[in-house]
Amino acid sequence: MFVAGDAATMTQDGHPVPEWRRQPFNRDDFVGHVIANRVRGRKDGRPFRYRNKGNMAVVGKNFAILEAGYLRSSGFVTWLVWAALHVLALPQLQNRFRVQTQWFWSYLSGQRAPG
Repeated sequence: MFVAGDAATMTQDGHPVPEWRRQPFNRDDFVGHVIANRVRGRKDGRPFRYRNKGNMAVVGKNFAILEAGYLRSSGFVTWLVWAALHVLALPQLQNRFRVQTQWFWSYLSGQRAPG
């Protein structure tokens, strides 16, 4: 049985991976590859290894915070980095363009973008 996404939990090196973050469990692609390999009769490959990529949060229209290892940042530029990372994480160019357009409209007009 496989569990991926928000319902998943795991330990690594004898310690629980933080459940309050989606990041470790936003690896449906990893689970998909394992299932596909098993269906094809292949080995699973490398085991999943959690890697902490840090934390980011938007705290207002033009302000975000970032904490990754020893790096700490906040402000408008961090907010732009947050937006860029989220757009780049989208799976298709079409989705990236749509989200960018909607965010830009919302930013300029203060209204939700249609669609």
